[in-house]
Amino acid sequence: MRPNHDLPGATGSLHLGGMTTAGGKVFVSSSPQTSGSTLAAALALGCFDPATATVCAGWDTAHPASPSAAHYSYNAFASYTVSGAANGVCTATTNGGSPLTTCCGIDGSPLAAPATGLGTVGNGVLVFNPEVVTTATDTRSYFPVWGGPVPGAILCYSWTTALPCAGFPATATHPGVGGDATRDYGYTYDATTRCLIALGDAGISSP
Repeated sequence: MRPNHDLPGATGSLHLGGMTTAGGKVFVSSSPQTSGSTLAAALALGCFDPATATVCAGWDTAHPASPSAAHYSYNAFASYTVSGAANGVCTATTNGGSPLTTCCGIDGSPLAAPATGLGTVGNGVLVFNPEVVTTATDTRSYFPVWGGPVPGAILCYSWTTALPCAGFPATATHPGVGGDATRDYGYTYDATTRCLIALGDAGISSP
């Protein structure tokens, strides 16, 4: 993927994005913030195929993933069918409003965004790469979110039901941990205890 930036050597220019894998390919979101670049480029999704060591078929040009250059993202995450097969890649952006999710199929085709509930968490909320947990009956993505009205929380989406996870709070916060301001960045799932181990701001962690 070509740099989505006109100042690739400017390491302090806040070049934001995320990375994930799906279908044996590597996907990257790239969002240069206009304050650090003279190019007002919109957030884009790109794909690299390790099997051919080049851009993926259908991805010769990076795919725009936001309505304007004002949007940026810290994530790129795989999407799944109800049977748990990876079928695309998404990114959830913000520009001070509620997160907006855009998706593409693995082959680069348009893909409808899932009804994760990310768009209802509040203005200014940042979304980070989810932890995907697969069981015999469900495939779930647990999203770390914080910012705006949310000091730190988990949002759960079930790909099996194509709905937010049943019985899980719409936005699960961490009362009593770090003064509630956990600023969740990521999780690791422990299958033995069935707990998500979270990394938060300034080393704050919570099971």
